Amino acid sequence: MITVCQDGCDYSTIGLGIYHAQPGDIVEVQSGVYIENVVANKPMVLRGVDTGSGRPMVNGNYNESGFIIEADGVTLEGFEINNSQGSYFDLWAGIRVESDNNIIANNSIYTSENGILIKSSGQNVLDSNVLADNKYGIKLDASFNNRILNNTLRKNKLGILITGSRNNELNGNEVSSSESIGIELENSLDNILKDNQMRNNTYNFAASGRNDIDTSNFVNSRSIYYLVGKSNQVLDATSSAGAVCCIDCKNMTFKDLTLNNNLNGIYLLNTGKSTIENCSIDRSECGIKLEGSDGNTLRNNTAFNNTLGISILNCTNDLIYGNRLQENGVAGLNLDLSREAIIEDNLFNKNLQGIIIIESDDNLIRGNNLSNNTGRGIFLSKSLGNNISGNRIIGNNLGMELEKPWKTRVSGNEITENGKGLILECGINNDISANNITRNLLGLLLDRSGNNTVNNFLQNNIKDEEELPPCSQTTAASGTSTPGIEVIIKSDPDGAQARIDGEYIGDTTTRAYLLRGNYSLRLELKGYNTNVTSIIIPGSKNVMVELSEQDN
Repeated sequence: MITVCQDGCDYSTIGLGIYHAQPGDIVEVQSGVYIENVVANKPMVLRGVDTGSGRPMVNGNYNESGFIIEADGVTLEGFEINNSQGSYFDLWAGIRVESDNNIIANNSIYTSENGILIKSSGQNVLDSNVLADNKYGIKLDASFNNRILNNTLRKNKLGILITGSRNNELNGNEVSSSESIGIELENSLDNILKDNQMRNNTYNFAASGRNDIDTSNFVNSRSIYYLVGKSNQVLDATSSAGAVCCIDCKNMTFKDLTLNNNLNGIYLLNTGKSTIENCSIDRSECGIKLEGSDGNTLRNNTAFNNTLGISILNCTNDLIYGNRLQENGVAGLNLDLSREAIIEDNLFNKNLQGIIIIESDDNLIRGNNLSNNTGRGIFLSKSLGNNISGNRIIGNNLGMELEKPWKTRVSGNEITENGKGLILECGINNDISANNITRNLLGLLLDRSGNNTVNNFLQNNIKDEEELPPCSQTTAASGTSTPGIEVIIKSDPDGAQARIDGEYIGDTTTRAYLLRGNYSLRLELKGYNTNVTSIIIPGSKNVMVELSEQDN
């Protein structure tokens, strides 16, 4: 055993104690304040001991991490650690782990960029630590097979973040009063969460992908339902659900739920032909989010005081009917890279924006009431073949704005008592007809250069019409008639030859700029089965394909 204290021990600094230690030694650090950035570069036990004036405190002094564990097989226990902050990219931590098979236990870490940061490392155990007032309490980045057990996290900006990591276990942790999210799994698969408690965080929980998260996890004393690969199930008010995520499911029903304070109240990923009805969601980043999920029905739900009421991303043929979307900070409904949705008979009231439609084709927006939104009632951009008809658009700052639309039909809408009634900019071959545009400060603001049909009822506006400077056909078409997106194509493992419609475009990871339409993506890699996947544009901007190994 090597002892460290400020007077009367083997050494007066932790760094010197480590320097003189042999692999397997115990370095016992006694009470005191140690302004050091300690590097543990050999297997050992670093143990903090209260010798009468509290546990030893390691102060990073805004200059680096408090502890950096570079060697495998280190045990670090019994310290207070603070002030590891000041790097530009959140690289510093109270304890930064860059190695495997370490034990981090019974430490208190605060006022640091990361309380504990596990970077590209595995088989570590984090047990019974207290983390408070850090930017990230615990962060795992590209790390595997770690165990995070019985830690207490409070008042961090984000409690626990697992990013790009697999096969980790989170069990028995308590996360409270985070400024943003309690526990978040980002681009992470096959992790196990059990018996974790999230309370009074701005957003308690967020995750996507195939993870094992059971109902022993609680948000504000209600269970998380994280359903993977399920079908034909009903989840209703008797479940006492606090958050709902549904991954790769079909024919599911969610009804009569009351949810709040999660990143997504109800989240469907790659889930089809399911129904969400009579649910109430508030104080979430997104009330209801659908991603890559087709043929679903959202009916008679209430989403209020969220950032987004409903978000539809990369989906086809969803029905959004009879919902009340009120007082949401960005929009009542955001439709992005989605097709053939029916948005009908909904109320959009007192949101920043009522409906936002971006790069989404052939949707029907009919019979909705859009009133008193502080921005636009409807904003549509770079989209093709949409039908906006029979809506009541009243009392918004801007009733409807169409930016680079193509072959869009806008008819039979009541557009009244808005600041500006309707703006058409850089559109081609649109039909804006038979709308009742009355009692606005400005009825129509038009660019007439794109072969559009414009014939409406204009009356009692302070000013009926103004013209915008004309857009060239090329400018308009760049966002509409031949729009495309840059698609990032990845494979697991990387390095596969990628061909789109037979043409080689590079080895993964690679990029392709694709116009609207359907494409065949073929990936070939020695030792793996050839994979053929369809890509639809508009659609996801990221395509990830897992390749299967060939049989011997």
